[in-house]
This record gives sequence, C-alpha cells and structure tokens, in this order.
Amino acid sequence: MIPRPMMPEAPITINLDGLISMSTRLAEILTIESALLRDMKLKEIMPLQTEKINLSRTIGMQQQQLQSHPELLSGVDPAALDRLLNVTEELQDIISENMRLNDIARTVNQRVVNVISNALREQQRPTTYNRYGSTRTAEQVPVSINLNQQA
Repeated sequence: MIPRPMMPEAPITINLDGLISMSTRLAEILTIESALLRDMKLKEIMPLQTEKINLSRTIGMQQQQLQSHPELLSGVDPAALDRLLNVTEELQDIISENMRLNDIARTVNQRVVNVISNALREQQRPTTYNRYGSTRTAEQVPVSINLNQQA
C-alpha cells in the first residue's frame, strides 16, 4: 500500500462582513416571524423556515470556529468587530422575543386543541340510561383528534 502524501490544511479564516450580513438577515427573518406570531398567522411562517434554519446553522458554525480559534479576530478591523458585537446583541434580543412568542403560540394552540377535544367528548356522552339505570360510560371510546401540521 502506497502512503498518501499529507495535504496541507487550508487556513481557517473568518468572513466578518458575511457573518454580520447573515446575522442581520436572520434578525430580519425573526422579526417578521415574531410579527406573524403576534397576529397568529402561523401558516405564513412556514416559507421563512428554510432560510432561517440555513442561516442559523451557518452562523452557529462560524461562532464555533471563532470560539475554537479566537486568534482569527486578532487582525480584524475594530469597527467591524464592534458592528458584529452590536448585531449579535440585537439578534439575541430578537431571538429571546421570538422564543417567548413561540411559547405563547404553542400554549394557545394547545388550549384550542383541549377545548375542541373536550367539546367533542361532551357531544359523545350518552344522554339516556340503560335498563340498569346507568349510562354506558364504560363503552365510550376516547376522542382522537388529528390536526394538520400546516395550521
């Protein structure tokens, strides 16, 4: 077996302007999503998800790279670094608000499902008694609800 020559590793670099623009775009998407959550326009959120996921992954990978190699920031323009810090702080605030609104929407949707489920269960209760003077509760089948995930 012939040994393969070692390929030199590509130098690790960071595109600060790219990271700033991706973070800014993610903040825009999350702001739009938050507005849609406030208005409970949940169907309109779906088209934003692919771009949001891709941006989140890419930003996360670059953040990991910066944590693993802090020396990448040593020769960076201080003004660009300041812009990145400002965008990151703003993004964190928007993420927190977005998470809060997602929790609210999830809670509201769960309550609606519970109300519907309880209403259906009430409709299926027997209103007559059998010959033994009891209702047929033992024979009742639990209510099953299947909701469309796009709602």
